[in-house]
Amino acid sequence: MIKIEKKEECCGCEVCANACPKNCIQMERDNKGFLYPKIDENRCIDCHICERVCPVAEPKVRESGGELRMYGVQNTDERVRMESTSGGAFSLIARWVLARHGIVIGAAFDNNFRVIHAAADSEEGLARFRGSKYVQSSMGEIYRKAKEWLVQGRWICFSGTPCQINGLQKFLDKPFDNLVTVDIACHGITSPKFLEKYIRYHSEKEGKKIKEILFREKYYGYGFSTMKIAFEDGSCYRAGMETDIFLRSFFMDLNTRESCHACRFKTVQRVSDFTIFDGWHAGRFQKEMEDDKGTTLCIIQSDKGNKIFDDLKDQCRFVEIPVEEGVRLDGSMILKSTVPNPQREQFFKDICVMSVPEIQNRYYPITLKRKLLSAIKPTVYKTGLFKYYMKLKEKAGGK
Repeated sequence: MIKIEKKEECCGCEVCANACPKNCIQMERDNKGFLYPKIDENRCIDCHICERVCPVAEPKVRESGGELRMYGVQNTDERVRMESTSGGAFSLIARWVLARHGIVIGAAFDNNFRVIHAAADSEEGLARFRGSKYVQSSMGEIYRKAKEWLVQGRWICFSGTPCQINGLQKFLDKPFDNLVTVDIACHGITSPKFLEKYIRYHSEKEGKKIKEILFREKYYGYGFSTMKIAFEDGSCYRAGMETDIFLRSFFMDLNTRESCHACRFKTVQRVSDFTIFDGWHAGRFQKEMEDDKGTTLCIIQSDKGNKIFDDLKDQCRFVEIPVEEGVRLDGSMILKSTVPNPQREQFFKDICVMSVPEIQNRYYPITLKRKLLSAIKPTVYKTGLFKYYMKLKEKAGGK
């Protein structure tokens, strides 16, 4: 029987609940809003399957799959690229699977804007998976469903965080030629608890129903992406990291999960076919990619991944990048765990009793300087001056 003695020992992937033959494991939220397994000991038969499939207890390691390769990728379907967080590489891979009458599985919003792992077998359904979701997704029974479809012979593209992909591989316990896996270079996952509070605040403040949420919209360009909340009447809330408390709480590591602070999956040698992440410096390797619409860096880790990418080359602009150099420039999240903010424990206490504006004022007050920066940044960006500011900032060590 699996026992969680320290919270950093559980990533909340829900593989144990999916694998339990007696369905005696339920996932329940703790006081911070993160999911952990709760076992009905009266029904447990001590089969130890839950222990064997736990990716944190013993991560699955990459088997020999040839030399790693990395590409900077831009989808030539400009609509898809603009809807994507970076260059739209995930949609290329997913479409390859859909073209084989397959099923794509990934993180999506449900009707109440909770992030769940869902499945789609059409181009229309694929759109739900585009764009980053900076919050832990609920997996439900998706591992079981994926296995059923794989056994039936259906192609599956399964995307998720490194722990979710590692958990899937352990759940399946054998390779499937018809499975394509894509993991993201994860900064860490945040609690759905604060996102729910944040969404409710904006809906009540405006007195309107929310239609769409984007964590990384490119309204002002790729380099100045913003949080967007669209309402049914056509109005929108847009804010960047200068003023938006949800984005700031994420990047300040105020509300990341305990296991993210000691992530067991921080390696270039991953079990997925593809690892994808933002390619901010792709223009160094091909000047034409510096167009402010987004580039995905894609590490290919298997022979299957290389064969798929060969099929996709006529649907994208790409440039090969040395793996070490790409990771050094843009892939720190591949190798480094997040560092918990010293105020993290107090933050979780405060979100239970404080309003969103009160939380903002306590943890990231909107000073006059930040208001001015937020107001002038779009103008500076559109004039082309912002890229020079970023280059100067980079030369100064990011300060």
